Amino acid sequence: IHTYTHLSLSTTAMAVLPSEQGEQSTPETLDEHLVVKAVSSLLSESLQGRSARHWRSAPDDFASATYGTIISQVLEPGPESQEQRVALEECLEEEGDGLAKPLQPRIKDVWEALLACSEHQAAESRRLGLEDMEELVLAHLHSFPAHLGRSLIGRLVQQLVLGQSLADGDGKLRAAELLQALSPHLPQLLPIAREVASATCDHLTAKSDVLAAKLMQKLDPDKDGLVQEKDFLERALDVLNLEVENVAVGVALPALLKNADFADIFHPAMAACLGISVDATP
Repeated sequence: IHTYTHLSLSTTAMAVLPSEQGEQSTPETLDEHLVVKAVSSLLSESLQGRSARHWRSAPDDFASATYGTIISQVLEPGPESQEQRVALEECLEEEGDGLAKPLQPRIKDVWEALLACSEHQAAESRRLGLEDMEELVLAHLHSFPAHLGRSLIGRLVQQLVLGQSLADGDGKLRAAELLQALSPHLPQLLPIAREVASATCDHLTAKSDVLAAKLMQKLDPDKDGLVQEKDFLERALDVLNLEVENVAVGVALPALLKNADFADIFHPAMAACLGISVDATP
């Protein structure tokens, strides 16, 4: 069974995966770990190409459509609520359209890497155990910060626009307008977002066992404690997005807003887009 340790790096913790030879990897060599390389390749490719980008946006589209449908049905039944229902139905239809098919080779690579590194006895019969799911979580958390850091500001704007669109008031926040207002400040904001993303994923490594258990619940439908290849290839991408990436985003967004340097730039820009005058004098 693999043993996972956490090395203190600055104020955060970083998980150390076992190497293919059974020895523990150091932070310097972690990028060369077989599972990390496969997961990193999957993440990189999942952010490129039209189909991949479409799949990446599907969970957010589905969540937005669901939320909008519920609110409109309860508070504002009528033509607009019917439009929200249509949007939700379109998202549901797309769920079965095979949006992740172009990524199947990379998912297969992750499966093979996990098998190659597994010390679980079931690996001989091409099945994975809970320890392998934890290795997958750790590899994902190691590879994800670079991608999360680039997208974190956009995710924040998206959530704020959605929430503000459902609130009462005359002013409406527009994503394109806010992003344009923030664009001159991106050289200052992006390093902050990357730092928050890295700290978030490092923090979540301490909960890798909890996240692995959630993966296991979704990838082991017959509840025998083992993950079959078919279930992994069909569900792993969605499960990682929902149970690992969404958790990281949920932790990172509040942390980003609490960062004083980020807030000093972001809040005045948002206020200006809403037509709110910000008086800097006491």
